Amino acid sequence: MASLAVLAVLVAACGPAMERVPDVSPITGEPYPEGVTPRETAETTTATLFLAQAEAAEGQEARDLYRRGLNAALEAVEDDPENPQGYWLAGIGHVGVDEYEEADRVWDRAQELYPAYELEIEPAREMAWVQALNQGIEAYNAGDIERARELWEGAATIFDRHPQAFANLGFIYAQDGQDERAIEMFREAVASVERPMIRDLEEEEIEERQASRDQALQTLGQLLARTGQYEEAEQIYREHVERDPDDVQARTTLALILGQMGRDAEALEIYEELLEAPGVEPHALFEAGVGLYQSDQFARAARAFERVTEMAPNNRDAWYFRTNALFAEEAWEELIPVGEQTLELDPLNRHVHLLIVGSYRDLGQTDRALVWAERAEELPVAVDNIQLDATQDIAQVQGIVEGNAASAGTPIQLRFTFYGESGQLGTETVTVNAPAEGETTNLQVSMPTTERATGYRYEVL
Repeated sequence: MASLAVLAVLVAACGPAMERVPDVSPITGEPYPEGVTPRETAETTTATLFLAQAEAAEGQEARDLYRRGLNAALEAVEDDPENPQGYWLAGIGHVGVDEYEEADRVWDRAQELYPAYELEIEPAREMAWVQALNQGIEAYNAGDIERARELWEGAATIFDRHPQAFANLGFIYAQDGQDERAIEMFREAVASVERPMIRDLEEEEIEERQASRDQALQTLGQLLARTGQYEEAEQIYREHVERDPDDVQARTTLALILGQMGRDAEALEIYEELLEAPGVEPHALFEAGVGLYQSDQFARAARAFERVTEMAPNNRDAWYFRTNALFAEEAWEELIPVGEQTLELDPLNRHVHLLIVGSYRDLGQTDRALVWAERAEELPVAVDNIQLDATQDIAQVQGIVEGNAASAGTPIQLRFTFYGESGQLGTETVTVNAPAEGETTNLQVSMPTTERATGYRYEVL
């Protein structure tokens, strides 16, 4: 149900606009067409009384009264289809029982009959939008994603001049893998901010809407790039970087997009700037390293990952990709200590063991290559494809465990330690049963956190 403050305003506007001279539109500056003057009838009077009573009630009683007010308003519409007041009151009743698409339809008709009703309908639409948006948030937080989607669709329908409902829908569709539908929603989020409002906006609200538009644009750009629509994604990010050249994340994303388009020289120029810039966050440098690696710029990629490891020494992923970049660059001597440090964080990584083997072999140090080959063979299991998925509240590592030296079914106990900007966040222990040689099983470990995890390591107990 809507808040009492919202409903009070809605019901206060229920009175008829008898003998009203058309007002001037705040948007066009032109007088509204005269239209059909709203008329009070027995049915509209009954509807108004029920709606007023609903505003003073709570819970199911309020909902029942809204339904009775709605039914009376619909009777008014049926008796006199050309009286805009019946449609206006029906819209209030529909909102009271959370029927936002129906409210949108009858309010459209009320305004079609009497254009000056816009001055009352638009504020009512905006308040209904607040109601639907908040109900959707409550449903989402309760885990009812489908109900949240329905409510946010209602919010987007009843009032299309705020971005939040569109953006929320976009995130839901993106999570469901419906990228094109998500793109449509984020386009609407951007467009909503540009649609004119009939009320004046405070400066703070204007700034908030612009920030929401920028965020929606960036997310739209990410989705466009993900679906291969690189030209439009590039345009979005170029315009953003021009407005905010200090946004390192946007510059990194633009470089990644350019790389996907085969414009490696332009992407490389951006990466070079990022590598030399002071104060770049580790996550941005990491993405720059990935982009450089994908562009076959292995030495520069290794340097990017090196900077990440300097700032976040427990970032296993940066050490791992640094090792791979050095191998691709054939920097054998530099790779060996980096690979050894990677194994301090990820000791069961057979792939890194074999990179060290290859480095010693290419350096002509056969004895050392054999030692590391034996170590790889003696690993009880091999852990591969591990990756960190972290939010503000939880850190989760997923990967694959492949059978190696341990007999099938042998319990292998691993203790994971997670790190954030403030230091160690905590530990979590997981036990996996060794698969048979050549077979695999899934690895997953998670831990609640008070800040976003930026790194992790594990050890065999």
